[in-house]
Amino acid sequence: MSEQPTTSGQTPKSEGFPGFVALTRLTASATRLLDGVRTLLRDFVELARTEIIYSAKALGTGIVLSLLAVGLGLLTAIFLMVALAYGLVALGLPAWAAFLVVAGVLLLAIGALAFVAGRKFKAVTLPNRTLAMLDEIGKPANEPGTDSSR
Repeated sequence: MSEQPTTSGQTPKSEGFPGFVALTRLTASATRLLDGVRTLLRDFVELARTEIIYSAKALGTGIVLSLLAVGLGLLTAIFLMVALAYGLVALGLPAWAAFLVVAGVLLLAIGALAFVAGRKFKAVTLPNRTLAMLDEIGKPANEPGTDSSR
């Protein structure tokens, strides 16, 4: 094979550099690899974006339907309480006393639920072990007082 002269009229001296062809091929392969990695990352981000959008739409629909169900449930509870009061009126209680009994029962239920909720809220604590591990991870290795034997 004869080498083509360059614009300066001289032939390239690739035979003087035995690794030149291998280096050129390696560079081309690395470039193709990096292009593939870029494409893979771009496609991965696009897939994640598509999945998040789909999940967000499903979450929004679920929230709206749940709010509608809660609203209808509240209306149902109101009608049931009125029906209970009128049931007490039918049993012979005056209307004001029947509604007062229903309101009292509701207040007792609210008090009981608030008491249980308060006890549950008191049981909530910070994740102390996790925070301690994060503090340990964040310390420099040469800081005095750290245990480097682990």
